[in-house]
Parts: sequence; C-alpha cells; structure tokens
Amino acid sequence: MLKIKILTKSSEEFIWAFISGSKPLRNEHAFEFQVKYFHGRYNDRNWICRLKPGLFLTLLDVTPRSDVNTTVESREDCLRFVFFLSGKGRVNYDLIDQRIKRDFADGLVGHSYVAFSPEVVGTTQTIAKNRFLMFSIHISPARLLDYFNGRFDLGPYEFRDIVAGSNQTGFFHTARISGQMFAAIDQILNCPYSGSMRRLFIEGKAMELITYKIDQMIQTGSTKPEAFPLKFDEYERIKKAAQILAGTPEAPPGLFDLAKAVGTTHTQLNIGFKKMYGTTAFGYLRQIRLEKAKHLLESGRSNVTLTAYEVGYNSIPSFSKAFSNYFGINPAACMKKTY
Repeated sequence: MLKIKILTKSSEEFIWAFISGSKPLRNEHAFEFQVKYFHGRYNDRNWICRLKPGLFLTLLDVTPRSDVNTTVESREDCLRFVFFLSGKGRVNYDLIDQRIKRDFADGLVGHSYVAFSPEVVGTTQTIAKNRFLMFSIHISPARLLDYFNGRFDLGPYEFRDIVAGSNQTGFFHTARISGQMFAAIDQILNCPYSGSMRRLFIEGKAMELITYKIDQMIQTGSTKPEAFPLKFDEYERIKKAAQILAGTPEAPPGLFDLAKAVGTTHTQLNIGFKKMYGTTAFGYLRQIRLEKAKHLLESGRSNVTLTAYEVGYNSIPSFSKAFSNYFGINPAACMKKTY
C-alpha cells in the first residue's frame, strides 16, 4: 500500500494535491485543464474547471496501481457537493464539529454528500485496480449567497447559517444520487459546446446540480434509501437504451430485445426509465416520436400522413390522437402555424 500525506490551506489546493500527489498547485491560465494522476493506470480524465472565483468543479477518474492511503489535514473554504459514481474505497473524516464523522466502506458508489468544515482531518483509501470516479462542485458560501441575491432561507438551519457566513462549524448531509443528477453530470462531462458557450453551459448545469441537492435536503425523508436506487452502471444502461430508441424511433427494438441489448431485464429497464425520464421505455419512445413529428410539421417539409409514417405510426387516427393529447393541438393545425 502506498501512503501519502496532504497538508493544504484551501479547497483547490486539497483537490490538486489529492490528484497530483502533494505537488504544489499549478498556476493555470485556462479556465479548465487536465491533471495527471500520480499513481494511476489512466490519466486522461482528471479535470479541474475554474468557472469563477469561489466556484470550481473537479473530476477524479483513476485506476490506482496499488492501494493508496491518504492522510489529510486541510483547511477548507468551500462547500463541497460530491458525487461518487464508481469505485471502491473508504473515507473517514473528522470535521471541525467532532459529532460529524462518516465512514464509508464500498458504500460510496451511488451516493453524494454536501459538506462544509473549515478544518478537515482524516484518511481516504482507494483500492488497487478499481476505477474510482468522483465528480465534485466546490463553491464558497459567499458565491452561493450571490446566486440568491444575498438572502438564503432553504434547507437545514445549519446549512443556511453557513451560506449566510454566520456559522463556521461542520455540516454533512448524504443521500442517493438521483436520475436527474446523473443526467446533469453526464451533460457536463459531455458538453457539446466550446469557448464561452461551454463555460456558460457548465456553470448552468453545476447550479442545476446544487439545486437538486438543496431540494433533496429540504424534502422530508430524503436521506432514506430509495426503493430501487439507481446506480451508475444502471444509469449508463438506461442512457444507452434511450440513445437506441432516439436513433430509430420509426423502427425500435421490442422491449425484451432492448433490455438484452443494454444488459438488463425489461422490468429493470422500465424502472430505470421511470427514474430518469418519468415514464416507461416506450413512453419515452412516444415522446421522441411526437417531438420529431412536431419538428417535421413545423418545418413545412412534410404533411400529416407522411410525418406519421416517418416517425413510426401505421395509423393516422392513432397518430393524430397521440399528437393532440401530447401537445394540446392537432397535427394539421400545427402545420398551419407555419404559414
């Protein structure tokens, strides 16, 4: 087992040292950059994104060559919204408030936490030859307060006091990662834009994730396990299934074939779709078909009959009824709106 010690004075220094192996924080001019992991087999997904002062994102994606035990003594200046997506390991931290202490053993995956402590002391352990994937948002209380125009009255009172700057003790809240959170993280990591548009998109999605976490803290019983918690590999399967349906809406595979194609059962497939999209797999397909039909009709390039067949309907009355129920307007009237 490899043992290292991290002594840092800020949240960004801590993340940098954790990835690079205690090397000094590098002065980067770009708002986002890659960081090479000091003891890993794969080094191309360790990422720091500085959106603005007091707000940065990080992605740790490594496969350690051997077990790594890290002793931490750090001063923190940010609230941390941390999402454990894959891997095995143990985190054992004492925050400034000694009542707050959590020890995860192989239970990290599929959970996220919100934490704050001006001082962090403890250990982390990552397990050899297991891909460890962790996405985090780091935001100073003052920066978060700015997004609420200087007034914050959401969530637990301890959290409110931290955001307002009147409480410097520890705070910790953990819960399952929801399907919405998985989707937002995936959109950040696969952002289609570049330059200033990329920066704007990533910042918006980061605030969306923070919104989900605050809402999760507000909801009663949010820390209780879900009946069917969605894990990262399950999310990946549902995402792949959705891509298959979106790619061939006019001739989709059957439910059992679709489930087999992504490595799950038809029951779990529908459960996953309901968690991520609020509907079954073929409820999602119906949405894809009707959204495409609306686009074709509004473009003026197709009539109702051709559109119905193009998106996979064999019956014009069935298509018209589904379209009217979904959009509140019949397809012919949708066509007329373009003239």
